[in-house]
Amino acid sequence: MVTDEEFIHLNRIYNKKTTYNPIILYRKFLSLFKTIFEGLNLLKSQKNTILLGSQYLTKENLSQLNHLLDNDGIEINLYNFFLSNNINNHELRKEILQIECDSLVEKLIFEGIYHYLPNIYIEKFSKAINFIDKITPPRALKFLNSWNHSGGILVDFLVTNSVAKYNSKVIYPCHGGCFGIMKYSVQEQIWCEYIDAYVLWSKNFTMSDVRTSTQLPGLRLLKWNGFSTIPGEYVTLFLTGHYSERYSYNSVFPYTIDNSYSDWQIRFLDSIDSSIIPSVRVRDYHKSASKDSGDISRWISSNGINYDDSQSFDMALINSKITVHTVPQTTVLESLISDRPSIFYWNPDANFIREDLLIFYEILEDVGVFHQSPESAALQLNKIFDAPLIWWNSIEVRHALDEFRKNVCYSTGDTIESWSDFIKNV
Repeated sequence: MVTDEEFIHLNRIYNKKTTYNPIILYRKFLSLFKTIFEGLNLLKSQKNTILLGSQYLTKENLSQLNHLLDNDGIEINLYNFFLSNNINNHELRKEILQIECDSLVEKLIFEGIYHYLPNIYIEKFSKAINFIDKITPPRALKFLNSWNHSGGILVDFLVTNSVAKYNSKVIYPCHGGCFGIMKYSVQEQIWCEYIDAYVLWSKNFTMSDVRTSTQLPGLRLLKWNGFSTIPGEYVTLFLTGHYSERYSYNSVFPYTIDNSYSDWQIRFLDSIDSSIIPSVRVRDYHKSASKDSGDISRWISSNGINYDDSQSFDMALINSKITVHTVPQTTVLESLISDRPSIFYWNPDANFIREDLLIFYEILEDVGVFHQSPESAALQLNKIFDAPLIWWNSIEVRHALDEFRKNVCYSTGDTIESWSDFIKNV
């Protein structure tokens, strides 16, 4: 077993480059200040609807939502700041509750945590609980949490503390394209057990014995309603969401494990007519190309294809006459809601769509929007490149898009009104 002293020594070595970095120290101080300020603001507030983060809404949208909630809402952002390397209380381990285990595996896991979890983590845990206990309003609240905030120590403790003590309600809005569209992840299975409403922009489905999802227009998708439809000049290939190093517990298994990802993108680019290549821009989000074992960014550069990993998604859309997507995630849905001519493809053996939604992908496949091979997608691009809007605005494509949007990525102009009505009735 690693002793506390050994752990502290190793931790300091690991953090040596950052411990005295003035920028990081400033950020830590700012996080501490903001969190204390937000906590006191929450405690003093008489609001009963707590938005944990902006929920991807503009200030105007937030103001509109708050107005419809009779000015009963407040946005709170909590930042983790318990970063001390000093251990002050070596007795905290004794406060870990003994639990009854149903199997030998559970027993071994618990004993491993109890005996080997470094004291520094137990102390941080204790500090976080004590801080949250002081700022939790003493009444039942309604929380809008979301997957992009889950896992934050203070956010999770605030929600669980308020639910346990005051019977508060928790609403989980979906803000990610893979959640609720790809097959059910372990993380979602955990969420649905302790929340009061799991809200997706895809059609309802039974998540467990205690939870059926609720469909509402996507908050994150709202900004793309009425987005500019004036065509740009480029074909933008979006490389997004391929996180080869991430484990499936917090993602949608097994989209993160696709050893063919690099090969598929190379096959697509290699199948495009040479006359189109000068108009192609590869936009890489999250450095997904360089994280891949094949490092396709080198192949792209060596073949004279324009590569970018900094342009905002909004600008990339504005500059695109056609968008191409390689994973079933949020950027696909945002492009469709913004009504930008789009083509998408991915490896069906590594990206499992929910079975009840497959029919809507098949409808898009019939009209050339969705493809199950890179060669097919490239052939479609070659076909429509000169006049993409004629294809995109055809009766067949419009019908397929309407069905897909209604069932997979629902979005309307009265999103805020729908959400305010829903929150009031939870």
